[in-house]
Amino acid sequence: MKLEDIGFYTLSNNRVKQTCLHSPMWRTEILLTDKCNFKCPYCRGVKEELRGDMPIEKVKYVIDIWSKTGLKNIRFSGGEPTLYKGLIEVVKYAKIKGVERIAISTNGSASINLYKKLIEAGVNDISVSLDACCSTFGEKMCGGIKGMWKNVVNNIKELSKLTYVTLGMVFTEETANTVKEVIIFGDSLGVADIRIISAAQSNIMLKQLNEIPKQILSRHPILKYRVDNFTKSKNVRGLSSDDYHKCALVIDDSAIAGNYHFPCIIYLREGGKHIGEIGPDMRRERYEWFKNHNVQYDKICIKNCLDVCVAYNHMYWYYNEGAGLKERLCYDNDFCVLSKTGLIETLKNNDTLYNGVFLDFNGIKELNEKLGYDKTNDTLKDVFTSYKFRRSDIVARYFSGDEFIILAKHNIIELLDRFEKHCFSKNMNFKYKILYDIVTVQDIDKSINVR
Repeated sequence: MKLEDIGFYTLSNNRVKQTCLHSPMWRTEILLTDKCNFKCPYCRGVKEELRGDMPIEKVKYVIDIWSKTGLKNIRFSGGEPTLYKGLIEVVKYAKIKGVERIAISTNGSASINLYKKLIEAGVNDISVSLDACCSTFGEKMCGGIKGMWKNVVNNIKELSKLTYVTLGMVFTEETANTVKEVIIFGDSLGVADIRIISAAQSNIMLKQLNEIPKQILSRHPILKYRVDNFTKSKNVRGLSSDDYHKCALVIDDSAIAGNYHFPCIIYLREGGKHIGEIGPDMRRERYEWFKNHNVQYDKICIKNCLDVCVAYNHMYWYYNEGAGLKERLCYDNDFCVLSKTGLIETLKNNDTLYNGVFLDFNGIKELNEKLGYDKTNDTLKDVFTSYKFRRSDIVARYFSGDEFIILAKHNIIELLDRFEKHCFSKNMNFKYKILYDIVTVQDIDKSINVR
């Protein structure tokens, strides 16, 4: 199954193939405030050090950092983000910075006029919590505010006509027997998709799902994915011993709250330790966490890792250590990122004599920071495309930092000279040095170990 078939637009096989230290920051979620006007029984809030409103300038600072590496998707959450006074301002700022998808996670209680203003400002994804199908229990979830549940339902109906709207449904032991009714009711509101999950406190297997009408499942790919998993006795939460022991999502997907960045929003909400403080070194810190952290030994990950994250990390394993290595060799027309194993397999399984070098590129990181990932990457592709290198002609392996292995069927020195001249013509500082040639598998081992 392709990741894009699951239904989350942020997940795709192509994203997995690109994931590395210098790939785009695909997604970030910023917890703007811990304030909320509801009292959902399963919500436990956040740690003391993360409470309060994040200053607007700090939110913009995070957007600035990630937009330099090609930030594509952002989600503002809380608490209840519509209680954050600067919400419209930070939404507009994200749009100015070129973020393609701007989402908010809300309880749906704000005025419809505010939601419309947010859409005008740039919001094109609204996730609304809806855990009940009747006003009696619905108003209990709304903190006992009379008439609020009806207001939420009306907002969902109206917003579904205006933009992409999904429902988040959390079920506890008390409400597990209402799953079918709530899903059918949610579908009737005209939403794009429905996400079901059990509360972290109970993590129960949801029943009645085999009774969901097929026409409803056909309209909602995320719901269908979850229902299929449940019917196979696979819960939304939790790792099995067979699952990949690393979390590749942390490389290009981040959660921000207070002064810190966390592995993911689940890790944050479950009280896990942050990776580090907000700042320009966040990406490298996240990459180091990925390399050194075994999620199979992490109690939060073992219990709470979501099914879609497990699927993503399995796909990362597939393309970096599994049978998908050969496919990854050809995933991009011009420039491929491979693991050490992938390079060795290339040498072993191809009769072609490659020209190979281990290079240190000076300036790639600075170009990313100055121009943004997309423009720097376009320059790389432009050079390779200009000289008509075919898919199988060149492969490369990123190291942390600006070090590469390059294998090619052409004269590499000539290629790099052209590349340097091309960058110079665009007033872009670019230099490289050849550390040594690569002609054997042992040379690849040497280049890996020299760091």
